[in-house]
This record gives sequence, C-alpha cells and structure tokens, in this order.
Amino acid sequence: MGPSSDYTPFELNNDNTIGGYARLAGFIKQMKELHETHGAVLVLDAGDYSMGTPFGAATRETSGELQLMARMSYDSITFGNYQFDLVATGLGEEIGLAAKTGFIVPILATEIH
Repeated sequence: MGPSSDYTPFELNNDNTIGGYARLAGFIKQMKELHETHGAVLVLDAGDYSMGTPFGAATRETSGELQLMARMSYDSITFGNYQFDLVATGLGEEIGLAAKTGFIVPILATEIH
C-alpha cells in the first residue's frame, strides 16, 4: 500500500508504488547510508503499527509486524491504542511470539493505565 501522497486513489491506474514494509525498509536503508558520516539514524515507531492494513489484520496475532520492524533495524517502538484491541493477554502473546523468533524491537511505554 503506497502512501496517498504518491498517488491519487480516486484516479484509476496511476499507482505505481509497490510495497509498504519493503518500501519503508528501503527508505530506512537509504537514510542510514546518506547520513552515516553524521552519526546514527534513530528509527522509531509511535504506535498503532498493528492496524490499518490487510497485512496487519492478518498477522496481528502472529507478531508479523514486530518481527518485520526488528529486521528493518527499528531502534524502538511504543504502543498506540490499537495495540490494546487484543487486551493485555493478546498483546503479551504477540510480544512473546516475536521474542521467540529472536526478532523483537525494544518497546518503550509510559502512562499505561
């Protein structure tokens, strides 16, 4: 799914964008290479990573996105409200599955009520 800034969804056949995570991984790699002489590039996610796409809906209980973000070298993520749709048990299972695969992104969370 390409971002709407790259195409007009109401016009037919004008979307040449390919991939969401693959595209983002390429951008992260490009930015790290571009700025390698200036120091580290910090890659963060502000939450709500597990909803909004068909991929997210299909893989949210298998930790697919957490594993992808770890493989893409995210430095840290936090939770958005969608991460709590599966309640604490479901979220814990998702994190546990990612940890079992060896691909887990550090999670920072504050003010969780």
